Amino acid sequence: HTAYRRQRQMCIRDRDRLNDAQFYIGKFRDGDEYRKASRTGLNVGNLNWIYWMVEHQKYISPYLKLLHYPYVRHGMPQMKKFVIASTNYSGDARFYILKLVEALGAEFTTSLKQRNTHLITATPVGAKYNAAKKWGNISVVNHLWLEETYASWKLQSASHPRYSHFPRSLEMSDIVGETPLDIEVLKHFYDDGNSDYSANVIEDSEGEDEHASAVITSFRKVLVPKKPSEVNAPGPIEESTRTPSKEDSQKKTSLKE
Repeated sequence: HTAYRRQRQMCIRDRDRLNDAQFYIGKFRDGDEYRKASRTGLNVGNLNWIYWMVEHQKYISPYLKLLHYPYVRHGMPQMKKFVIASTNYSGDARFYILKLVEALGAEFTTSLKQRNTHLITATPVGAKYNAAKKWGNISVVNHLWLEETYASWKLQSASHPRYSHFPRSLEMSDIVGETPLDIEVLKHFYDDGNSDYSANVIEDSEGEDEHASAVITSFRKVLVPKKPSEVNAPGPIEESTRTPSKEDSQKKTSLKE
């Protein structure tokens, strides 16, 4: 009973502290504190958001980048049946796609097999791209399909021309991570219709120098570990130059990177 009372007192103090807070940092979009913080207009983000600001010494809204905001626990049910690989993205861009796939609840694979349902590619070239087209049962799309599915929290059609367009004047890998969150979509996770505050406007707050300085100073005292992309990020993709043969297709062998 003593331990229970102590835990209950700690929970009460935590709720009281939320009233005086400016920021809420959480992993998932659920729980009383998340909903209260969102309804009262706090800046709601996750640790990715903090790492980014400390690294860049600049304040940005947590709504500007998809993975800077708390995730949906267990992902999107419609995505769980998908097995997704990527090609022609490297470094941080490739790691971002991997984390986005996982946040949606799908399975990410480093190799392409006939069990894959989707291939995310930056350009329509390479061994994986050629194999996916030859096998015919894999949807080949750019990363916007993933980002816009996540931002809208609604499965987008992989057959939409927007997701199979690869403009010659633009490197798709250069615009990875530029899709913002949709505030109206986020409200469905916390707004019961009685909120007295609309979530923060999506803006890159370059003019808010005073606010930015306060944010950075607040987190400068925190010992920040290496960002995930420096610890676990896979190396650049080394695409196989071998074209899958008919025997490969029949045996369902995988194209290793």
